[in-house]
Order: sequence, then structure tokens, then C-alpha cells
Amino acid sequence: MPLLVRSACLLALGVGVGRFVFTPILPLMTEHAGVSPRAGSVLATLNYLGYAIGALGALGLRGRVHLLPLRRVCIVTICLSLFAMGMTDGLVTWGALRFLAGVGGAVLFVLGVDDLLSGVARRTTAAWGFGGVGAGIVLSGVVIALLGDAAWREAWWLAGAVGCALGVAAWGKGSPAGVHSADEQTRRGGTPAGPWPFRLVWVAYAIEGVGYIIIGTFLVAAVSENAPVRVGSMVWVAVGLVALPSCACWTWLTLRVRRATALTMALLVQAVAAALPVLTTAPSAALASGMLFGATIIAVPWLALMVARDTGRRNDVVLMTLGYGGGQVVGPLLAAPLLAGGYRSSLMVAAVVLAIGAGVAGVLAGTRPAPANPGSVT
Repeated sequence: MPLLVRSACLLALGVGVGRFVFTPILPLMTEHAGVSPRAGSVLATLNYLGYAIGALGALGLRGRVHLLPLRRVCIVTICLSLFAMGMTDGLVTWGALRFLAGVGGAVLFVLGVDDLLSGVARRTTAAWGFGGVGAGIVLSGVVIALLGDAAWREAWWLAGAVGCALGVAAWGKGSPAGVHSADEQTRRGGTPAGPWPFRLVWVAYAIEGVGYIIIGTFLVAAVSENAPVRVGSMVWVAVGLVALPSCACWTWLTLRVRRATALTMALLVQAVAAALPVLTTAPSAALASGMLFGATIIAVPWLALMVARDTGRRNDVVLMTLGYGGGQVVGPLLAAPLLAGGYRSSLMVAAVVLAIGAGVAGVLAGTRPAPANPGSVT
């Protein structure tokens, strides 16, 4: 199976299903399993804490262990955790399972992105592989759409079956060591190299982690407060469908504007996506919010990681993922005090946070790279 497809399946499992199937299942667990909004926030936080620790572990293990066995252990861990969520009861057990899924998801994300950035010759092609996250989101939404409103256990079991299928497809080897994409070598992103540009994009990406995870966790629950759960699930399917080609579309835009500029634009679009369900409860607004979120949910990470690689920083994917994971731990904790009045108020917090992140990215977008030395050899 081609590397592009294996990497896409890896991201679909680790992030699209392993992480985000919780979003459409949460309203079912709230209604039928007694999971309160605050408890749901705790479960989300434990998953994201696992994600941050998994990213840190990937940094420590890189070069010290064989990546193929690590990849396969994480695939199995995520699949088993999905099945176990539907077989167990209790916040403590569920929290432990979501934590394990977070650890495995972070490792698979790092490995999948590394494969795409280092093993696929063109960024425009690699962007379609990153769309695997969108495919996983579509599958996670379809899982709920196919089941009854009360079938939360069956939803986890079906998610586990989908995860197994993706795991089989992603079971092979990653990209060979030492392979680098042509786009990486030419560094055409227009981003200044050096430590401070990396710090700026790192901060913007960490802030994105705070804002996007609030939307990613509570969007369906917020929509479902004023509509049937099935409507929220279909909004989530819309998120995934738009996400599928989003990275390729934003990569096309970077051929015309600088990558940091595109990143700033994407963060602003995501801020609007967060604000819409707060401003109105109309189903059309919920759908528009889902589509705008889908246009940026994986495009922002893709753009941020490309900008980070342009800065020339070593271990860029792992360090960026660590900051992103840390932001995702903070996000649900920041939203938790507002959940007593429902899920919608948390989305406005996300909108404000994302606008701040866009401002940070805008600083980098407004800075031009130093002119090349005329005597240098490229």
C-alpha cells in the first residue's frame, strides 16, 4: 500500500477516530450514561493530557527505539481502548482509557506527519494524506448517524471496528530515514529561519490547541442542546467532509500568499466557526459553523507544521505537537467553569482565544525573511 495511504490511515485512526469519535458520542453519554458536562470536560482533558505526554514520549524515544513496533503498539492500544469504552462503566475507567488513546494518538500523529513531510515528494500531494484526519472524522460521525440515539455502547464498539480496519491499512512501514520532500529542501514558504520565528509559530499553534479543542469537544453537544443528537452528528460529518480536501486547498493558497499569512487567515476563519453557534441557534448557522471548522480543523495544524519546518528547527513536529497537546489540556479546563449554563458559552471562549492566536501568527506573517546572500550556493 502506498505511503500516502498508510499515513492517511494512521492519522485517521490516531486523531480522526481515536480522538474525535468522543465528540459525537458525548451527547449520547450525557443523556444515557449520566455523564455531566463537567465530567465530559474531565474525560476530554485526560485524553488531551495523554496526547501531550505521548508527544513528549515521542521526543524522548526518537532514535532510541524501532518505530515500526511502536507504531503497531499504539494502533492496538487505540483500538482496544475504543472497544473497552463500550464495555465498562465509571469515570475513572473511562478517563484511563481516554488517556491511553491520547498517548497513542499523539505518537501516531507524529509518525504520520513525519512520513508525509519527509517521504512524499510534493507538499500538495502530502496535503491529501493529512486529509486522513478528515476521513476519520467523517467515519466517527457516520458511526452515530447509523445508530439509535441511545446506543452509546454500540457506538464505541463500532468505532473500535472502524479503528481496526484503519489499523490494518496503516500496519506497514513508514518513510525511509533520510528522505526529504522537494518542497522542504527548497523552503518556498517565505518564513524567516531562526529561533524566534519558530517561537512565534509555536505560541500560535499552542493557542490554537486551546481554542480548537473546545470546539472539537463541545460543538456537537452545543448543537444538540437545541436539536436532536442526529443533527449534531450530521454537523460533525460535515466537519469531516470539508476537512478532507482542506489541506490541499490551503496548500494551493500558499502558492499565492506566504504560509504564515495563510495560517493567520485560517485561525480567523476558525474563530468565526466558534462564534456562530453562540450568536444564533439556527440549524443553518450550526451547519455553517461545522463547515468553517472543517475547513480549518486540520488545515491549521498542516499550515503551522509547514511554517515550523520552514524555520529550520530540528524536531519541529514533536515540539509543535507538544505545545499543541499542552494547549488542548488547558482548553477544557478553561471552558469547564462555563459549562454549568450549557456548552455554547464555552465556544465564545474558543473564539476569543483563536483570535489571539491569529494575532500572534499575524506578527510572523508581517515579518519578511532576510534576503539571501547573493554569493551563497543553493
